[in-house]
Amino acid sequence: MHVDIPDAHLTQAAKAGIVVSRCSYRGLEPTYQIGEGAYTKIPERSHALFPVAHYEFVWVQQLWNQTERVEPHFQHYLEHYVLPDGNFTYNTQDQVEAPVDFGVFLNNSARAYDYTGDIEALRHRLPVLQRMIDYILPRWSYSKTTFPDTDPRHGLIWGSPEADNGDPDDDTPSSHLYYYQNAAWIWRGLKEHGRCLQRAGKEHSDAALLQQGLDFSEQAKQLRADIERSLGITMNARSRELKQAGITPFTAFDTSRQPEQLTSYENHRYMMDWWTADWGDADLDAGHFRHRTLANQEIVGMNSAADGIYAIDSGTLLTSNFMEHGTLAGRIRLQDYRPFLLTLYGNLCFAMDSGNYYAPEDALLPSGQAGEGAPWTWSAVVNSSLQPSLGLRWMLCYEESDTDRVHLQKAAPKHWFEAGKKIAVHNCPTRFGPVSWVTIADHAGWNVDIQFPSTSPFQADLVVHIHPPEGKALTTAGMGQLHGTTVTIPAASITGKKKLSVRIS
Repeated sequence: MHVDIPDAHLTQAAKAGIVVSRCSYRGLEPTYQIGEGAYTKIPERSHALFPVAHYEFVWVQQLWNQTERVEPHFQHYLEHYVLPDGNFTYNTQDQVEAPVDFGVFLNNSARAYDYTGDIEALRHRLPVLQRMIDYILPRWSYSKTTFPDTDPRHGLIWGSPEADNGDPDDDTPSSHLYYYQNAAWIWRGLKEHGRCLQRAGKEHSDAALLQQGLDFSEQAKQLRADIERSLGITMNARSRELKQAGITPFTAFDTSRQPEQLTSYENHRYMMDWWTADWGDADLDAGHFRHRTLANQEIVGMNSAADGIYAIDSGTLLTSNFMEHGTLAGRIRLQDYRPFLLTLYGNLCFAMDSGNYYAPEDALLPSGQAGEGAPWTWSAVVNSSLQPSLGLRWMLCYEESDTDRVHLQKAAPKHWFEAGKKIAVHNCPTRFGPVSWVTIADHAGWNVDIQFPSTSPFQADLVVHIHPPEGKALTTAGMGQLHGTTVTIPAASITGKKKLSVRIS
């Protein structure tokens, strides 16, 4: 994918994240650390095998049309760092990671097939993915057989919410609370895996693959129903204060805290995993954002450890940005794109070096330097370095998860639409096929030229976003349905066409 936008610094930051991440891998061997730092461990152990780092490494490159190039890394991790029982090797060392990772790996697998149609690569990874599924689903079965359906734990997934809170010597159904983000991501993974196998089965006339896909899709529906039931019980049981504040619970019995009470891990990890799972309930997403605001744990659009856990002194805040793509995932779905931009540019300005684009896991605000604070502070890591890469892709092209709809330029800043400015994206992958487009502004409006390189029809609605510098609503569009600052081109109008030219004013 090639990008030409008015902000060269953002483009370079997005490209740099991919480059420095790839340079830090030793061949196909994964890492969490960029270069040398607190997380450097040879031979690989603990954070070098952090599933969160590897899934984002794969995820980002898929979104930048590097799926075939990153497939060997994906398969290598599956073959070497997933145990015979389906658990991650990382989990058997210092810590136990969250079940969300299983769902994300399944989602990455589905996206890989969507973007490439490589059936052999899919078949190659299916046995390992099945071991992972066989490892995680008994945790769902346990809660269904242990707790009645009137208990909010019924139908959830037991397990650690985060590596730092997990202990391999204490990994039992009663070791942790039952977290909604764990269950939500397992649902998402099963849903996407089932959809993928159905698609592959149909496209390659494989009845067995199609049936497997149908079975996984049915499991995903059942899990969704269980989670919805649990959420309903917990939401109704919240205290009056929590209901008035509109706060979303993290766990099955999260019903009685003060609205201003929010722990650092809840802020910089748990709610992030909830947003990336894309549960599809805008009110629940907003509940976590409200909680963060009430707890005063947000700074320049990002999460902050304002509770002082990591602060050097009372005047220092810390943003743990290795999971900031969660904030971006939650905000790209909003109608108002400005909070998304605040988070993205907050990362660029305060959590990433503006010269070499190295991004530490933790950035001290308002100032700091390498070696200051805890050993891991200012240690550049894969996840943090890839935040602009994810952010720019979603800004320019965002695929809705549960609807056949693709947004172009959804969060592009207003000044990119000034006369003489151009937004150009070539060969952007989507699960409906690649799309390329150029938006050129003149004093009277915008010309948008769209191309569909694939031989297969582009079977999704296309929503073109225009943000006039003066803030006015659009008045005319050469095709499609105009509403506010968007033009929606329905799939039926795209079928059979390789090019579209739309004049908008």
